[in-house]
Parts: sequence; structure tokens; C-alpha cells
Amino acid sequence: MPYLIGTDEAGYGPNLGPLTVTGILWRVPDLKLDLYDSLRSIVSNKPLGRRTETSESTAHLHVADSKSVYQASKTIHSLERGVLSILFALRANVPSDDRELLRDVFSKCVEDRVALLAGEHPLWSPREPFDLPLACDTGQLRTLGNRFSQTCDSADIELMDIRCSPTFPMAFNRLVESLGNKANLLSIQTMQIVSKLLASATGDNVTVFCDKHGGRSRYLPLIQQHLTQQSVTIEIESQAVSRYHWMQAGRQVTIQFSTKGESQLAVALASMISKYVREVFMHVWNEFWQQHVNDLKPTKGYPVDAKRFMRDIEVARGKLGVARSQIWRER
Repeated sequence: MPYLIGTDEAGYGPNLGPLTVTGILWRVPDLKLDLYDSLRSIVSNKPLGRRTETSESTAHLHVADSKSVYQASKTIHSLERGVLSILFALRANVPSDDRELLRDVFSKCVEDRVALLAGEHPLWSPREPFDLPLACDTGQLRTLGNRFSQTCDSADIELMDIRCSPTFPMAFNRLVESLGNKANLLSIQTMQIVSKLLASATGDNVTVFCDKHGGRSRYLPLIQQHLTQQSVTIEIESQAVSRYHWMQAGRQVTIQFSTKGESQLAVALASMISKYVREVFMHVWNEFWQQHVNDLKPTKGYPVDAKRFMRDIEVARGKLGVARSQIWRER
């Protein structure tokens, strides 16, 4: 059976909080398969009515571009419901706090969390765990996760792995400075995740779907630097889609970068996981500063409100000895 990989990011534009990039590995009976169609009894790319969401026996998960599933003015319920139900289908675990979430999507090794946060201010890793779920019932998430697994089994589809890589502000600034811009950082992080997932997908053909990176249309140097030393065929490079093929270890690998990549379920789910992980850490962030500033309005970290938030925490930041460079993303 061939493999399918979907990737996407969240947090590319904000000045505060992490940039998160996620890749998801699936095994499917046919690379032309439409995952939305095959899993239509449990997932939908359309917003769900309240009655549909609450009926466990017929409930659907809203899996679409994270921007349509979750907006700042709305509850995080639908985003969390989709992400944690599907994560339960893969890991047989609903994370009870931020540490378990990061283990489930980043690594099973606690030591890797320490490495991930090395050099970052402890506000991203508080002494006390940050409780999850934020808005959903754990029992319902397990029920939905089991239904998702059963639906995948019936369609001969296997969700094999999820890898999410958050980059926090200090590391973000350091990497952007060395790489020249944040588009390069996004591309390299994505390729590193794809490389790890490709190593797990052995023997059969693989197709990788990515959302376009910063409007870029040419990805050949990136592919040759991070994914293969083999000869790569350029099928198309356009404003809408860029697609490449190569043979490696007796199988064909195809990678496609496209606008509106979230029309593919694999990319949409990667977008949602990236968004959820980022939102959890923004909750950690806001809770930390609200302990030091009375009546502080929380932030999502996007440019205009990020400046407001930085003004509001200015006095507390000085007292705590937190340098601006530790928390503000310069680009």
C-alpha cells in the first residue's frame, strides 16, 4: 500500500508565540483516494450543527483549514474536538496536560521536550502542568477517536504518525537571522519533518502534499538539499501548484506544493494540529502574564494586538528580567 503525507503550519504571521509545523503520515489503498470521501461517515470539511456535534453515535469531526474551524472570536471546542479525537485514534491517549500533548505530537521522550525548550524562558514550560482538554469531554473524545479508527479500518486506511515541531521566539529569531527570512525557516522545518516521515514510509510509493510556503513557486534546491540526492523531475512550477518526482530505493516519491492545500484532508488536519498546539502554548503564555499583570487581556499574538500586549506587560517584564528579544519575534 502506498503512503500519503500532509504538512502545514500555524503561527507564520504573529509576533508572539511559536511557529508550529506538522506532518502526518497515512497509509492508503490508492494515492488517488479522496480521504474526505472515504471517511465521510466521521469527518466533514463543512461546519457542523450543534445537534450533529453532540450526538455521539452520528457525530462528525470538522476537519478543514484551521482558520475555518477556529477563529479568535469563537470557542476552541471544534478545533480541540477534531485534533484530540484523532490523536486518540493514533496514540490511544487523550493528553491530560501540555506535557502529554507535546509528547504525543513531538516525541515520546521527555528528554526531547527539554531539548526543545532549551534556552527559552520558563513561561513556555511552567512548573505545574497546564491542564487539558480546554473545552471538551475526555470520554466523548475517546468515543469519537474509536469511531475514527473503525472508519479508517473499514476503508483500509491507516493513520501512522504525527510529528509537530514548535519553534519558540528565541530559537525563531536565531534561525531567521541565520537563514535570511522566515519563509526559509518554514520550508526547512517542513522538509525536516517530511524527511523523518519518509524514513518511516518504506517500500511503496509516496505522495507528499504541502501548502505553498510564502508564495514561493520553485522548490527544487530545497528538495535536493533536504530530501534526496537523486535526479528530480520538475512536473510543473506555477503560481498555483509546484510538483516534483524522483525515484528512491525503487519507489516513486512525489511532492506537491499548492495554494489552498487544505482542500486535502491530510493537509487540513496538519493545519489543525499546528493551530491547536500553538493555541495551547498561547494559553500557557497568557496565564503566565496574567499572574503578574492585573486585568490583563489575553492575546493571540498577531501584529496589532501583540504591540498592545507588549505595552501592557512592559512594567512586569522589566521586573521579571525578561528581555524583549526573548519573547518578540522580529520578523
